[in-house]
Amino acid sequence: MNYEVIIRKAAQKFYHYGGDWELYTDAAERFKNALTLKLYDYTEREGKLIFLYEIWKNIREEYDKHLKGCRYKNEPEKCDDNIKFATYLLFTEQEIKELNSEFDFAILRPEVNIDLVHSNLKLLAKFPTVGAIYQRAVEKLNQKLDERSVLDDLRLCYETLLKEILSNTKSIENQNSALGDHLKSLKISKELTNMIIKLHDYYGTYQNTYVKHNDAVNPKETDMIVNLTSSIIHFLINNRT
Repeated sequence: MNYEVIIRKAAQKFYHYGGDWELYTDAAERFKNALTLKLYDYTEREGKLIFLYEIWKNIREEYDKHLKGCRYKNEPEKCDDNIKFATYLLFTEQEIKELNSEFDFAILRPEVNIDLVHSNLKLLAKFPTVGAIYQRAVEKLNQKLDERSVLDDLRLCYETLLKEILSNTKSIENQNSALGDHLKSLKISKELTNMIIKLHDYYGTYQNTYVKHNDAVNPKETDMIVNLTSSIIHFLINNRT
């Protein structure tokens, strides 16, 4: 059992069994105080962040379950439980921001090319719809939560960018010809064009097999797919004309 698994299990135990704060009217403040105190168990920033992200995930999951049956889900301020969960999330996020003000996911994902991601976030200002999707994926990546959701957002990001650059509404699976023609028009070498088309083919197959129509993502592969998607996006934006 590795370091991260131990901390995540401790976080789950803390949130579900570690306190009686919900018995009091000042439950949120008691939760905040208990959370702050618990962080002293971990001396490294990485350990604290792993703990906090797991707490955040558990609150979010419980909150989502509550919302499914809440009669005030469209007016959350009328429900005490909604306010409670939202406040728990707020206090947890504040602790995360204190430790990681830039939401630098390299702390938990050192294999991701940070410079490339930051560059894409700037370049995608020219494609705001695509940029919003990419930003959403990055935020999920930072929280180290649902691996499938991260890769699904990246697939949608890439697909939406292709539609904008190639001026069509085709899915990834049907973009081979248009993408090939686009690269040819840019005078990209035949060898690199073939390489990109081959990667494009495998990318679509991978997403359909493990992400879009399934939930079988191997966490060991996530960072690689993030880097691959980011690289293709970066190349297409910088060579679109």
